[in-house]
Amino acid sequence: MVLILSIYILGSSVLRTFLYPLIWGLRWFCPPLQRRWRFEVKNLSDPLAQSFRADGRRAHVAFEVSSEGEFEQIIPLVKGLLAKKRFVEILYCSPSVEKKVINFCQSYPGLIRAKRMPLVTYFSHLAPIGQNVARWMTAKTLILCRYDFFPELLAIGRRRDCHFILISGTLKNKNLGPFKNFLRYFFWKELVSSFDFMAVPVARDRERFVALGVPSSKIYTLEFRVLQIEERLTNAITVLKERLPAPYASFLTARQRGQNMIFGQAHPVDIELLLDSELLRKIVQKKLHLSIVPHHLAPENLQSLEQGLREKIQRAGLENALHFRMITSDTQEPLPTDLPLITLVAIKGVLLELFTHFSASYIGGGHGRSIHSVLEPYMAGCNVFCGPKVHRSTEYDYIKDCAPERLVIVRTGAELSRALEGLGANDPATPRPSILENRKNWHGLVSALEELC
Repeated sequence: MVLILSIYILGSSVLRTFLYPLIWGLRWFCPPLQRRWRFEVKNLSDPLAQSFRADGRRAHVAFEVSSEGEFEQIIPLVKGLLAKKRFVEILYCSPSVEKKVINFCQSYPGLIRAKRMPLVTYFSHLAPIGQNVARWMTAKTLILCRYDFFPELLAIGRRRDCHFILISGTLKNKNLGPFKNFLRYFFWKELVSSFDFMAVPVARDRERFVALGVPSSKIYTLEFRVLQIEERLTNAITVLKERLPAPYASFLTARQRGQNMIFGQAHPVDIELLLDSELLRKIVQKKLHLSIVPHHLAPENLQSLEQGLREKIQRAGLENALHFRMITSDTQEPLPTDLPLITLVAIKGVLLELFTHFSASYIGGGHGRSIHSVLEPYMAGCNVFCGPKVHRSTEYDYIKDCAPERLVIVRTGAELSRALEGLGANDPATPRPSILENRKNWHGLVSALEELC
């Protein structure tokens, strides 16, 4: 059974090599394939994607990330290495994170190389055709984030001269019992045994990896975003002073935090499902102020949210009693503190800091693909509500381990209204114990990594 993973890696390499000419031809007839091809081909002309090998140098550590969220998680580790003048390689998969990676790399000239992960332009490293990570990467330490177990990365990490590390590792939603699927169980057992050590976000993931044979001494329990969020929250007052328009800032500070609720990362479906007549009446009675921060700030999305809000208010027969204001960076007109009001906040980059003015938060995404970050409002001291799609969120598991009463799933407006009862006087404190535990485990992980570099 120990050969299952090796067969997977070798078979994938052979298959993808033979598929290269087919993909090259099909891309002319398949727009998504063509877009991916063009994205990856940028590596050939991008100076940041040039291998350290071309300069006769070798990187100390290589990271692979898929999305923007994963890149945010590795930034503290990368900054720590760069501060010690270590050379770093970054592989990234999604076009959505390209701009952020490039901007970050340009802040550290000469110390970082960043390559778009070659998926459709892949070709065996044995021939100088297409692109291959093995021909590009020079580091002897490879760190994967979450679950991007691409076969070419596994092949590199399993080499005897390479240190292989997994961070933010999770086996959530993977039923890996040996009697469920025999081959799948041994595949994952061999895969996770490839890592020299790993960091997992919650204790339940630690137990899952231990059940697959990973020694507990090789596992750090660490939610990477906790310390990042804490650092940002220390500057919340300054950030809000710089970015919030004065009328809206004055409006929030004039109210008790327990009277404020925020819909963060909101989608139109959240407004439709949760903003019911009972919640609207609480606002009319001035028991509650509601601010809504959309997930997307594009004009068409703002228009859709505003239209949905006005229709909800009209159907409840409250169009003459309830007021609505759009808040932008240019807002100058004072907001009425003596009238029932809903605000739609169209300002980028302030949501985390804004949570500090609210005692209750609803986080969107849970009635779509998956909830957005629930850790940010939790760390800012909010009671957190979200929709039922939590299957992909390790942040949800983390909060449920630390303070289960602070995070509640709601499916309808009636459920949300009932859950809000009595929260006015409940202003939860910042979760200090979890922060201290994360800091301790963070230092342990950094020390282990520094020994390798």
